[in-house]
Amino acid sequence: MSCVHVISHLSLILYQRRRSGTLATCNMVASVIEAGTFLSLGVEMMGKERSGMSEEAIVDLFKTFFGTTPEILSQIWDLLYKTTNFFTDVGKKTKPEHLLWAFAKMKVYEKEGVMTSIVATSKKGAPCGRTFRDKTWNIIAAISTLFDDMAARTWESRLDDVTAGMRSLSVDGTDLRIPEEYPFSTGNFSHKFNGPGARFQICLDDNGDIASIEGPYRCGYNTERVIFEEETMPDLEPGEIMEGDGYYRRNLPNVFVRDNDNEERRVAMLRRARHEKLNGMLKRYGCLHNKFVHGFEKLGWCFRAVAVVTQLELNSGRISYGFDPRDVVNETDV
Repeated sequence: MSCVHVISHLSLILYQRRRSGTLATCNMVASVIEAGTFLSLGVEMMGKERSGMSEEAIVDLFKTFFGTTPEILSQIWDLLYKTTNFFTDVGKKTKPEHLLWAFAKMKVYEKEGVMTSIVATSKKGAPCGRTFRDKTWNIIAAISTLFDDMAARTWESRLDDVTAGMRSLSVDGTDLRIPEEYPFSTGNFSHKFNGPGARFQICLDDNGDIASIEGPYRCGYNTERVIFEEETMPDLEPGEIMEGDGYYRRNLPNVFVRDNDNEERRVAMLRRARHEKLNGMLKRYGCLHNKFVHGFEKLGWCFRAVAVVTQLELNSGRISYGFDPRDVVNETDV
């Protein structure tokens, strides 16, 4: 038997026997896991019977538990296998159900005892806390590393279709809730929450693809202007202009140029609205919506991991912004 097993939905019985030890397996991880396998494992964790439910209803329930579709999970597995050394390093004993654990953790983001109960199955029961903790954080960290290459391609191509006077990127910040630190420090204060928060900055290209993420930063110590000047501005081309809200335009008028006519203002409004839409997509996951209690490093992992999933969903057309600022220009041309 080959060391690399291609597990499909039709071969689930064979896979389950291999899990239970009735068939000998090698230490190598399968290079391809079909979407049907993730769906079947997810249904088992959810404690649902597939008979009597439509395929659409099952997938909708799957997304409620794990945040995305089985097809995206299969794509994530493939990317981890082909572009990282995760499966030959800390993740060499990773199984498909462990990826489901990680997504359930990001989606629900509850206490460990609750999470292990959620991913429990009738055959194997609930995983122990340490196993669940180690597996999920290792996988989330690995998924977050996929973001750099994905965003780098978008950043490098941001000027390909941009002519003089056009905005190459749009930028906006978003704050996430974190616990209060003791002793109390104003360095974490977010005016959006009137309490402690962590700040990220996101740049989108003209297509709405994520070109960069900076953060997390302590809100009180790092204004959006400081983050932009220190992290993003040095990488811009001479004369490159961007789109941002009034805060950026007031403080950085050379980069964020004011709009002169109604059409430009409408396009600018839609570009800024696209950021709000993206923030909502990201905060579908409990790890970014609820108060995050696992520290700044792990918050950075979760934010980038969710960004990877969201970008893949945008690429596939499974989710969309629902509007395109460029349509305003096209309508005018007609």
